[in-house]
Order: sequence, then C-alpha cells, then structure tokens
Amino acid sequence: NGSKLVMSHARRLVVQAEHAAGNQAVAARYLGRDALFRVPLPGPDQPLADATLPTESDALLRDFVVPFVRALGNQMAEQRATDTLAPEAKGPQRKRG
Repeated sequence: NGSKLVMSHARRLVVQAEHAAGNQAVAARYLGRDALFRVPLPGPDQPLADATLPTESDALLRDFVVPFVRALGNQMAEQRATDTLAPEAKGPQRKRG
C-alpha cells in the first residue's frame, strides 16, 4: 500500500478540508454542481492507486518512460528558448577582446 508513503489518510482529510471552499467554487463555476469530487476519499486502509509497474515493456514505455522523456525534453526546450530570447536575464555581458 504505497499510498501511505505519499500522504496519510488523516493528512488527506486535512488537505481536503483546507481546500473545500476553493473546490466548491471551481465546481460551481466550471461544472455547475456543488462538489468538485463526486467520489469520497478512500478509507484509511484503501490504497489510492495500484503502485505496481506494468509487466509488459511496451506498456511501461508507453505509460511511464515516454511521457517522462517528452516532458523533460519540453522543459529543456523551453529553457533554451528563454536563454536565447532573453540574454539580458543572465545579467551584463562582458566584452571580449
């Protein structure tokens, strides 16, 4: 049950209570209903998700590796674009020569 490693059930309840007003506002504004989440939180002994990796390599690549590498590549491309478009953000440049 890996969910206890992420956040305890008691902590999940606290976080849900802390964000109740905002969640209700989002639900009303964008979904036209009272509650953002229709399914209640799982109980303290229920896992939040199956914490196992797929046994097939194709599924592992498709579901985990490819999205991670794609997101990393996008992040690196955005950083390069920022560095190229805004050299003044790095501070004053020294002239060589």
